[in-house]
This record gives sequence, structure tokens and C-alpha cells, in this order.
Amino acid sequence: GQLVFRAMRQFTASIAALCVMLAGAHAPRLSAQDSASVSGPKASSLAPLDSGAVRLATYRQYPWNGVNVWAGSAYETRSASHNEHFSGALTVVGVQLSRDVWRGQRTRIAYLGEILPIMLARSGPPASRIPDTLRNHFAQDELDRFKYRDAYGFGVAPFGVEVTYQTSRRTSALFNITAGGLWFTRIVPYGKSTQANFTVSPGVALQWEPANRSRVALGYAFHHLSNASFGQANPGMNSQMLYLRVSRLRKRHS
Repeated sequence: GQLVFRAMRQFTASIAALCVMLAGAHAPRLSAQDSASVSGPKASSLAPLDSGAVRLATYRQYPWNGVNVWAGSAYETRSASHNEHFSGALTVVGVQLSRDVWRGQRTRIAYLGEILPIMLARSGPPASRIPDTLRNHFAQDELDRFKYRDAYGFGVAPFGVEVTYQTSRRTSALFNITAGGLWFTRIVPYGKSTQANFTVSPGVALQWEPANRSRVALGYAFHHLSNASFGQANPGMNSQMLYLRVSRLRKRHS
């Protein structure tokens, strides 16, 4: 857990440094005439405001926002390679950590990382991909790869970002995306694919704040799973999911 936490801290620090560089490149600069017109203590007080060190110090003041716990289930699954529908299912429970890297008047951009301790996948081939045992002979272990099966998985998605737009005093719209890796107890989804997979999952949600430091979000996520062609085949699995997320903030946002 400490290794994951340290990796998240290093990743957010890198994002912050990039934001500082971009902000410094686009920050307004005083012309020579304006600089000459500013003298004494006033000039010295303006100089630090344009420095990257101050911006980085401001970022470091942002606390970790808190912990999000979410659960979602797919209402449709298709193969990623040929967009073929199959009777699969995917249920996920995740724990997220986030930290703001930029704040505006109504908009916030935050780093988002998550651990996926519970992933239950039921997968198998589309009807057109089931081996024809009447015309061809297949080894039993190969046929087993095309059976519908349940698999338990665990995942980590350390790369992510979330944009929050405040729509009213207690509601806001969320736009997020996470990416990482997964490991299942059996191959997912079928055939010559692998137990290890990569995932990318963009999503949107509507968030409500019923009480101070607590938030509830209902959202949609498009969950893509594939082995990035590291296996003999890469059918992949695209799941359209609905999810519920409950958040407990460490400190109320200013």
C-alpha cells in the first residue's frame, strides 16, 4: 500500500510540475517600461508572484481530497476486436484516491488513481466464434478456452484524471478517465487471450453533496479491457457500465 501511495505522489508531482511549466510559459510578463515604472518594495513584492516556485507551493497546499468507493455493473458487453455481442458480465468494486492539481472558480482538475480489489467477469465467445467440433478436432484444453466461465480479478489503475464542474451549490458534473492493468484467475474474455489485461475507462457522472464532506455520484463508464496484443489473440472486451460512487472528503473544498 505504501508503494502504491508513493507512486501516486510521484505521479501527481510530475503533473504539478508540468502544470507549473505551462503556467509559467503563459504567465503575463511585465514590459521593460512597466518594470521601470515599478520601484522599491512594490517591485520586489510582484516578482515572486510570477515564479514557478510559488505555483508549486500553492499546489502542495492542496490536500488529498479523500476516499471514493464505487461499484458498477455492465449492462452490455461486446468484443473489442469485432464489436460482436456476447452474453458476458462484468462487476467491479473500486477504491479511489484523488488530489487537485488545479482549481478554478467552478472547475477543478484532479489526479485520480484507483485500486480494484474485486472484479468478477463472466465471459465467453460470441456464437460465431465457438469452435466447430463437428468438422474439426480440437484438444480439450483449447475447447476449455471457449467455454463460458467466471473469473475473479484484481487491478490497479494509477493513471487517471477527473474534471469536476460545479453546476449548483450541491451538484456537479464529473468527467474522468483511468488506465491501468488487471489480472484474472482465468483467461478473459475467451480463446487465445490472456489472464493479464490492460484497461482504459472513461466516464461521466452527476454528483450530489447531501452533507458536508460527503458526496454521492451516479455515472456511466465505458470499460475497455484487452491484452494489447501480448497474447496469441486479442479479442478484448468492451463493457458499458452504470456505477454508484460514495465519497468521504478529507477536507471541504474552498
